[in-house]
Amino acid sequence: MLDDAKKQWKLIESRCPISQSTLWSTQKQIYIDEGINIWRDRPSFVTSSSYVADAIAEIAHAYLLESAPRLNLDEPYYFIEIGAGSGCFAYRFLHGLLRRLKTCAVLSTLQVRYLMTDIVPDIVEFWKRNEMLGPLVTNGILDFAIFDPLTDGKLDIRGDSFDALCFVNPPFVIANSVFDTMAIDAFQFSDGSIEEVYSELYMHEHSSLKEALIANDVVLKESLQSIARPRYENAMIEAILTDYANLTKKGWKTSLPLAAFLIVDALRVLTADKFALLTCSRGFTRPQDAKVEYLDLSFPLNFDALSRYCRSAGARQVVSEHSSTSRRILLSAFGFNSALTSTQLKVDELVAGRRVFSLHKDVLDSLPKDNVIDALIVLAQRTNNDPSLFSTFVSANFDRLEKCLEKEPGGNNDELIATLHAVDEQIFAFGTSIDSSLRFAKDGDALGLLIKVWRRARQSTPWAKAMV
Repeated sequence: MLDDAKKQWKLIESRCPISQSTLWSTQKQIYIDEGINIWRDRPSFVTSSSYVADAIAEIAHAYLLESAPRLNLDEPYYFIEIGAGSGCFAYRFLHGLLRRLKTCAVLSTLQVRYLMTDIVPDIVEFWKRNEMLGPLVTNGILDFAIFDPLTDGKLDIRGDSFDALCFVNPPFVIANSVFDTMAIDAFQFSDGSIEEVYSELYMHEHSSLKEALIANDVVLKESLQSIARPRYENAMIEAILTDYANLTKKGWKTSLPLAAFLIVDALRVLTADKFALLTCSRGFTRPQDAKVEYLDLSFPLNFDALSRYCRSAGARQVVSEHSSTSRRILLSAFGFNSALTSTQLKVDELVAGRRVFSLHKDVLDSLPKDNVIDALIVLAQRTNNDPSLFSTFVSANFDRLEKCLEKEPGGNNDELIATLHAVDEQIFAFGTSIDSSLRFAKDGDALGLLIKVWRRARQSTPWAKAMV
């Protein structure tokens, strides 16, 4: 906060609409300059965990089943991931999807092609060298491309192995924790009036904005600016602003994901309005719940605005509603003329399963009793980002855990290493919660031990070794 008396804040950018801030170009440059190292150093376990990847694979499978009557099984079915980052999500998603397709009579002959894309050449080169991804490339399932979805509004996707893409079947586009890192504008609404949120950028004791962003030491100071309508040339965005102004709540702020809108437009052109777009990110589904808050190179995504924008372009939709987590899923199917009833039921089922695990207090009593590491992993799977239950377990079993972790990874602690490898890193479903708590850990307390478990597990998994 700017009123922190212990810090000397320096103004580095005068007030302007948030979408016009140098924040976005600087942030993009960070990803380009850091390359694959940004994914070695930054937490991405919630976005790429086995839990998330397998859940999205299950949703994709449900969608494919519902789409089956319209598919040409003699032609490839393309998945395109925007901003694939470390590649960990793609690897896990594909294994989960291919496993389901293999046992599915209706889709067992579907020719899956998955295209990982990113704006950073260094990351694409890393994928090509990654031994975990190699077999998928060899089998003709996986390929890579450099792709900046916001460059002059065009998508020019060409892989090194795939021929020029021809979408006989409508492609399935995945944007996993991507749109929340792209440009937004923000507005305040009161009694039918609209004011735009302008921002000033401040940083503390850094030589550049890039350095401050990497250190997560940037503050946006907000102010309001009267606007003239229309604010945008795009009538669909203007309609969203009008709808928001007419909501009954007074004096509330929300954001509009402008970059996401542009990418939707570009995808519509590329695919002749026939594609599915699955968005998974931290954010909110009720615009009144918005927090225009910049944290860790991202803003929470306004799923409601994105949903309205896609619906106005004719998309059928599936959306997750879950008040106890900040992560949401939105599936928009363009050119799909019937309701996605089965896919929505699958999303509801997955969300309900998370809620049950989060709310039942007796989950601790159901854990394995003989092997504390097994219990740790099962708890991570069941609570999935609920650090309170996890901390309770660690506190109650501190002595047993400490004894299990006396030996360093790579030594003779075969129980820990083998168990973590067997579940393919599912323990990282709660990784971000732990990582965000690092600064509060103290040697000898339960949280410190929990972080010790996490760090050692992270070093011990096959994917972590492939990241070296």
